[in-house]
Amino acid sequence: MTGSAQRQYYFYIMTNSTNVAVYTGMTNDLKRRVFQHREKMVEGFTKRYDQDILSCHPEPPEAEKGLPRMTEGGQRAVQIDKGGR
Repeated sequence: MTGSAQRQYYFYIMTNSTNVAVYTGMTNDLKRRVFQHREKMVEGFTKRYDQDILSCHPEPPEAEKGLPRMTEGGQRAVQIDKGGR
C-alpha cells in the first residue's frame, strides 16, 4: 500500500465453555469481531455452537500469509473429538 498506513489483521480462535468446537477467523478489528460473536449478531457456526470465548489471537506478520493457511481445505469451523478416538 503506497502512501497510506498498512492495516493490521488478527487471526483468532473462538471456542465454547466445553471446548468441543472451535472457530477460526481473521479480522482487522478484533474487539468489534469478538463482540459480534459474543452478542450472537451474525448467523452461523459461532451462534449455533455458542462460541463466546476468545481462545487465541496471534498477529500474523502479513495478512496475505495468514489467510490462505486459515482457509486451507475449505473449512474454518471444526469440531474436536475429545473421546480419544
